[in-house]
Amino acid sequence: MKNKRFLSAMGLIDDKYIEEAVPAKSNVKKRIRRSVIAAIAAVAMLSVSLWLFIPFSTTPPDVSKYQDDEYYKLISTLNEATFVRPRNKNNFEKYVYAALRAVEQKGEIMEDAVPGAPTATAGDERYVETTDNQVAGVIEADLIKRSDKYIYYLSNRNLSVYTIAGEDSRLIGSYALPDRFYWHQIEFYLSNDCNTVTVIGNSKLGTEILSLDVSDAANITEKASATLSGEYLTSRLTEGKLLILSNYYAKRNADYSVKDQYIPNVTYEDETKYVPSENIYLPENLNGIYNYNFVVVAMLDESTLETDQMYSFFTYYTDAYVSNENVYLARNYYDRSESENNVFTRRDMSEIARLSYTNGLVYEGSAYIPGSVLNQYSLDEKDGILRAVTTVRDIQSYEARNPEGLTTEYLQLENSTNASLYCINITTMDVISSVEKFAPKGESVRSVRFDGDSAYVCTAIFVSDPVFFFDLSDINNITYKETDTIEGFSTSLVNFGDGYLLGIGTGDGSSLKIEVYREGVTKVLPVCKYEIESAGYSEDYKSYFIDRENALIGLGVSYGVNNGYSTVYKDGYILLHFNGQELIEVVSCELIGDNYEKRAVLTDGFFYMLSPEAFKIEKVPY
Repeated sequence: MKNKRFLSAMGLIDDKYIEEAVPAKSNVKKRIRRSVIAAIAAVAMLSVSLWLFIPFSTTPPDVSKYQDDEYYKLISTLNEATFVRPRNKNNFEKYVYAALRAVEQKGEIMEDAVPGAPTATAGDERYVETTDNQVAGVIEADLIKRSDKYIYYLSNRNLSVYTIAGEDSRLIGSYALPDRFYWHQIEFYLSNDCNTVTVIGNSKLGTEILSLDVSDAANITEKASATLSGEYLTSRLTEGKLLILSNYYAKRNADYSVKDQYIPNVTYEDETKYVPSENIYLPENLNGIYNYNFVVVAMLDESTLETDQMYSFFTYYTDAYVSNENVYLARNYYDRSESENNVFTRRDMSEIARLSYTNGLVYEGSAYIPGSVLNQYSLDEKDGILRAVTTVRDIQSYEARNPEGLTTEYLQLENSTNASLYCINITTMDVISSVEKFAPKGESVRSVRFDGDSAYVCTAIFVSDPVFFFDLSDINNITYKETDTIEGFSTSLVNFGDGYLLGIGTGDGSSLKIEVYREGVTKVLPVCKYEIESAGYSEDYKSYFIDRENALIGLGVSYGVNNGYSTVYKDGYILLHFNGQELIEVVSCELIGDNYEKRAVLTDGFFYMLSPEAFKIEKVPY
């Protein structure tokens, strides 16, 4: 500090006067000051040189000290997968040549981040299923459930219970969830004996499971709770077993001596259980994977919430299809090949993992097929065969590179999409038959529905689509028919009974279109349609009211009506009846609220409509 003040003071004195007063000392001091400045400059130049030219590390941190840990394989995979390798040798190349490389790499693109249950009776109250479940006997959580006496509805972190008494129906009880629950991504189950509601959703703790005693609907109390790490994805309830899936992200640069930072777990009654190392699946091909997360599958006892078993799948992040015996999970990655003339071919791929759950959670193997799976409705299991529909995409590009591996020239030769169907033997997980690229070139899968030996697929580019009907009765001789090009596309396809197919989606422009199809001799034929211009609706299938017996379809809508002076926006609910020739509007009423959260129930000639803002009843002739 004294030296700094000394040099500073020296700088404030005119050298001329110092030399005149003490010439010899002045020269010495000047030489000292120049030497110090030169030394400082040399050190600064050395520091800058080191900062500019010392090579970046290209290898992940050493984790060999964990080699005796049971999770060492996971630790090694995470350490390798989450390490970001530098694109440059050093800071000089990174900053000084950044502009030059930007010119050289003009046109370079980054790789895409590929991106009805049985009725049961207990006491004097009878459970009645309201959700149109994908698989009979495998119940899906919802915002609405019912018995023959009460309607249970969940919205705004509040469970409400209404009596079923026609126009005299009323709110009989309610329960406010703790504030730690988030507003959305919360749903629930009602037990077969109608005494327990199990709420599952995202909270500040992770995926939280809350068991409520509703045996006295006017006095609902909490029974038990559990927490699964990660964000809630989906769940199923079958024969008293709760299958709950969450999306868990390991902490980047985790301290591998702290399990909570990288191993999924479940907490019940203040006890934390971690996924065993042998129950963590690590795929080999991680091409195109940018989210290093786990899909966690936990099996809990519905009555106690005790955890029977957990399994986790690294880099999986999609919805799940659950059959009566298996959970199927899909993940996207890509295969990349190169020819001798610098032409690269990249193909989107899916790995579909099979996890059986009838005798504990057991990984049974994976199938590898081209394309990406849209959602749970793109998969279906029947007679030991898994059927899958994917959007396939192939990209061909010319890429010239310099000796250092940097791209100097990029030209995309082709980027095309299409749709394919695959049949997979679930014992061997091998593809045994397929129909590849059956749609017009450039189209993607928008919705799929399997129904026994049939499959319906809607594809589209923008706002025009064909609908395909597949006959899968002989998987060695799969045949299909299609419609002509139709304006719009369906985001949901529904088997409507009696040979009819219902498409719910978008028409020309921004209209809501509900269309009925039937199978013809050579084509799938449109029968009729119902449209509302400039209408918004929910694309979540569980938000629709489906009644095949009475040929009814209901859903929430939001749309604008021009009254001659201005556009008035309406928020409501519609119920349509298909009479074999046309869709007839049975109910159209105001119902304020988010269309995603609107639900409806029909019983004894009364149609009950619920939203976060309202509860309405209409009498209907069904």
